[in-house]
Amino acid sequence: MKRFSLILGIATMLLSTAATSQPADFVRYGNEALNQRKYDIAIEYYNKAILLQPKSTHAIFNRGLAYSRLGKDSLALSDYDTYLELYPDNATTYTARGVLYHKMGRRAEAVADLTRALEKDSANGLAWAVLGDTYLTMKQDDKALHAWTQSVERDPNGQYAQHVREQIARLNKSAQSQNK
Repeated sequence: MKRFSLILGIATMLLSTAATSQPADFVRYGNEALNQRKYDIAIEYYNKAILLQPKSTHAIFNRGLAYSRLGKDSLALSDYDTYLELYPDNATTYTARGVLYHKMGRRAEAVADLTRALEKDSANGLAWAVLGDTYLTMKQDDKALHAWTQSVERDPNGQYAQHVREQIARLNKSAQSQNK
């Protein structure tokens, strides 16, 4: 009987919390969990926000990020697709989906999404960096070098600037050794 009472008490508490919480609260809790790399917990909160507000773009996008970090690529893609159906001009979401396509080896789709992101935000260092990486995997060295150069020029202190500089140096060294 005690166990039943405990379960009933927890269920009542959860239901009352859900009834008084707003979608923005669940998004905030999800963001906190996402920042702490507690991706499963973040997804639970984002699911609650989406249940209450199906077009909660922050919850949809961030749930996609959490799924991506867990390696649940098809679920991440589904969320990014949903977001872009609601807001087709979002450079950040095209970048995130392009990065995911690159990770999955879907090069043509990565190039298409990263190019769309750059049409909307040409200063997007991450999009330029991953576009360069994608071109390199496609053995299009000139395009890779161009994209990486754009990344460093537009975002010289960005998170991926060191990686990009190393890639440029590696590509230049390889080109020099082939010319000898």
